[in-house]
Amino acid sequence: MAQSDRGTITGRVLDPTQSAVPGAAVAAANAATGIKYTATTNDTGNYSIQQVPAGTYEVTIEAAGFRRYVQKAVELNVAQTATLNVTLDVGQVEQTIEVTESAGVIESSTSDLGTVISRERMIDLPLSVSANMRSPEQFIFLAPGVTGNARDTQINGSQSRAKEVLFDGVSSVSPESGGILFTYPSVESIGEFKLLSANFSAEYGRTGGGFEIFTTRSGGNDFHGAVFDYFRNDVFDARGFFANTTPVNRQNEFGAALGGPIRIPGVYDGRNRSFFHFVYGGFRYRAGATNQLFSIPPVDFRNGDFSRLGRPVYDPATTRVEGGRTVRDSFPGNIIPRERFSRVSQQILSLLPQPANSGILNNFLSVGAQRFRRDQVDLKVDHAFSDRNRISGFAYIGTQNNVDPERLPVPFTSALDRDYRSRWIRINHDFIVSPATLNNFRIGFTREAEYWQKLSAGGDWANRLGVAGLIASEGTFPQVQFTDGLTTWADDSKSVGQQANNVWQITETLSHIRGNHSLKFGADARWLQTNGADFFLSQGMFRFNALETGLPGVANSGHAFASFLLGAVDRAEQNVVAIVPGNRYRYLALFVQDDWKATRKLTLNVGLRYDLFFPRTEAHDNLSGFAPDVPNPAAGNRLGAIAFLGDGPGRNGRSSFADTYYRNFGPRFGFAYSLTEKTVLRGGYGLYYAPGNATAGLRSSQSFGFGFNSRPTPASLDNGVTPAFNWDNGFPGGFPLPPRIDPSVANGSDVNYIGRDDGRPPYFQNFLFSIQRELPSRILVEASYVGIKGTRLGTNLIDINELDPRYLALGNLLTRPANSQEARDAGVSLPYPGFTGSVAQALRPYPQFNRILQRSNPNGNSTYHALQTKFEKRFSRGVTFMANYTWSKTISDSNVQAGGGPAGQTYYNRTLEKAISTEDVPHIVNIAYTYELPFGPGKPYLNTAGALGKVVGGWEFTGIHQYSSGKPVVLSADNRLPLFNRGLRPDVVSGERRQLAGGGFDPRTDFWINPQAFAVPGAMQFGTSARSYTDLRAPGFYNESFGLIKRTAITETVRLIFRAEFFNAFNRVVFASPSSNRSAGNFGRINGQANTPRQGQLALRLEF
Repeated sequence: MAQSDRGTITGRVLDPTQSAVPGAAVAAANAATGIKYTATTNDTGNYSIQQVPAGTYEVTIEAAGFRRYVQKAVELNVAQTATLNVTLDVGQVEQTIEVTESAGVIESSTSDLGTVISRERMIDLPLSVSANMRSPEQFIFLAPGVTGNARDTQINGSQSRAKEVLFDGVSSVSPESGGILFTYPSVESIGEFKLLSANFSAEYGRTGGGFEIFTTRSGGNDFHGAVFDYFRNDVFDARGFFANTTPVNRQNEFGAALGGPIRIPGVYDGRNRSFFHFVYGGFRYRAGATNQLFSIPPVDFRNGDFSRLGRPVYDPATTRVEGGRTVRDSFPGNIIPRERFSRVSQQILSLLPQPANSGILNNFLSVGAQRFRRDQVDLKVDHAFSDRNRISGFAYIGTQNNVDPERLPVPFTSALDRDYRSRWIRINHDFIVSPATLNNFRIGFTREAEYWQKLSAGGDWANRLGVAGLIASEGTFPQVQFTDGLTTWADDSKSVGQQANNVWQITETLSHIRGNHSLKFGADARWLQTNGADFFLSQGMFRFNALETGLPGVANSGHAFASFLLGAVDRAEQNVVAIVPGNRYRYLALFVQDDWKATRKLTLNVGLRYDLFFPRTEAHDNLSGFAPDVPNPAAGNRLGAIAFLGDGPGRNGRSSFADTYYRNFGPRFGFAYSLTEKTVLRGGYGLYYAPGNATAGLRSSQSFGFGFNSRPTPASLDNGVTPAFNWDNGFPGGFPLPPRIDPSVANGSDVNYIGRDDGRPPYFQNFLFSIQRELPSRILVEASYVGIKGTRLGTNLIDINELDPRYLALGNLLTRPANSQEARDAGVSLPYPGFTGSVAQALRPYPQFNRILQRSNPNGNSTYHALQTKFEKRFSRGVTFMANYTWSKTISDSNVQAGGGPAGQTYYNRTLEKAISTEDVPHIVNIAYTYELPFGPGKPYLNTAGALGKVVGGWEFTGIHQYSSGKPVVLSADNRLPLFNRGLRPDVVSGERRQLAGGGFDPRTDFWINPQAFAVPGAMQFGTSARSYTDLRAPGFYNESFGLIKRTAITETVRLIFRAEFFNAFNRVVFASPSSNRSAGNFGRINGQANTPRQGQLALRLEF
């Protein structure tokens, strides 16, 4: 069952003397389809029925000389191993002992940790139509140890985008982004869901988090179906904290489902053999502006008047050296004369919207509306050729169009117009070779294609603004970035583009029962592709910093918008694409698993998995990247140049930069020991490997095309003393246009690097110990310790071209030209003939380049420790509920499996970055329940038929409560160090309380962070604060959602269901994280709402 969604029914059959009963026939009949799954007990009395779909079964056990045993209503959940031990009574087989009491709920045969959401809970619990169809993934957040959101999920302290998602046993996540479902089948097509979060067996692998396991719904012997409509309207919604009105919100999910036997009258009757289940789902959505404040330049700043800024703005035209220091004169009155304004900047000023208030920051309420349209069909077909030979198939076809809300008006908007097209196929084949041997073969194909363009695309903006030198801007407005807290314009690097992700997967598993051993042998092979071109930043990116209008070496001076008015660009980038990449990934795994019933009380789960991750290649070897050992002709043959994969002139003869790592052996060990029939101890250890580093799609995976594409990144090389350029003069030319195979092709630009050792994948060591206890009324209580150690994680801390901090002793000399007299007097020599740039640039390890980023580096680490408790009641007496609490701590310097995380202060002392994880959430409480009200026919009260019974009966109340701590605030300050380092943190002021917020917090007047607790570092100094603190967190999360359901029987087989649901029913306000840049004017303030205000939803379903 390589990463299967199927379950197992296992146990031991004994006689009254507690001796084994060999040769007993065991059959499990599915209550819906009538299909039987069979096994025979071996010499030790053990049996195992494998590859059994989730559902309700009647288990029958027959042996000569014993009475027939029938266990009714055996519930088998997705990916569950259910244990049913039976003692037969002596007698005739025609005599039957029928047990109607449900089987126990403890898990005495496995040691994994998981949470199951049944079909009934999935349908009945409040699940919002929230800017998309109802997502089955939302239920993952009802499990202990889960934080984040559906895209960036953390499971037991894992990195974001690390989870694996299986539909009918086939992986469904993107190869490029990892752990993300771009689209998903309808909730109506899902049979059941399980989150497998820790200590999973050797049949599960290729994940750094956990497994979301979905099994799709099958038809049965009777026709069943539904017609449904879920409706949202802003008349049910509350206004956001910062909003003046309630935004438009029109959402509608509708569709129909039908399942049953495949029947052709007079030709074929598929009952007990052939079944189908079909779903059509549609979705339409229109919403108003988001509930968020942005920061645009105030009117006086647009006129050049910075008199109320509170710090001086300097004129870069007056830059000179006096007494060995670089000095400037401030603008008189802090006012920039209009005649000094940049021509391009003036064009943009005329387009800016008016602010809503006179504040320097938080002065513009977002605008625009989101529009979304989606349609899909899902089809499941099952067929039993015989009791030994079965096949099933699932297909999902979906299309959708999504237009983002503008937030800032066009052309400053970051909004995209995106189309998605989805095609999934899964086929499962089971063949019983012998009573002790079963073979499962599975094949799957997943295709997710996306097409996008920015709303400003096609506007010929480069020409309209007068920005020359943009080779292929696609007519899109350029991205303009600012320091000092101003909102980025056109804040999405995408312009136009397309991308298709394809995954083929084949798995084979052979299961065999031998004595007390249940053995599995399997293989998993995958071929992953990413095709298409993302013309990101073809429109150009221009970054403005306070440095260009500040006094060199003085922190509290200048302003980014003042630099913008002058056109003084601090850093820029554009992307010229000539060759569309086709990235390729391969994966192979082998495993063996032995579930050994060592004694009647003890089961050992022992396994070994071997994972083989092949580093990324390109379909035509059109990949290139930095190589530290290649001479650079344009830099005097100094080492450090661009290497090109493939064969031929100028290429290195390799197909990938990283070497394949072959030592990925992952042992698994677990145990389950039954202290009593109602109490079991479980635990174990496992080592798991995940895709990552050079073996997975990185967030910069299309940025290894130097020479095939061009990405010039001109930047100020002297910390703002001289700007990168003035955009009135256009984007600097002279960079080589692609395609071009030349080791020096990227000189003067940022480059990316994959090392030979980066093919080593991340790995995780998992420690688990838990105790389960079944209480009366089928209540399960479990307490678990979960520990996970992550090693070789990709980080965002590696830039080998940062300047060593020891050179800070040179002070302002670092910003002077390397060929200046001061530099020569200090003994600074030019690194190669023809070099131009600052002293700091000359002293870099590779002065011919700017940044050298290595996101594929295997240098990150993480630790996670947690106490997780769970309290769960299966349905009985009209009630079902689940509750859990997690108390945990996560330490990490790497947060995204696709490569990345927080940037550090210096590459040369990365130990400073060991801190509480930016995703750490120490306390999590989840509660979910359904309650059938005790009124109406068959209930304790008003048990009457007729009209009264229809009115008072059929009511159900449902609820979800979620509470969690806030995540740590990540502190920063504007980086003025001439080291080319990635970031700077503030100084910490001792004796000051860091967090001020308490009861009655008002973001309009109060600070969340105490400004007196932190200070901007002095010149040429690093900040002394940690990246984050356990006692400095964003606001916690609180949410209650409720539903009321009314079921009315129209006939014996037809019922009408009305439901009303309210999310964030008490309209709690959860504020967003505060501004954490100590250099920004709004440091410590909160300007947004993190959660959605109360929203209501109505639904009508007709089921038959």
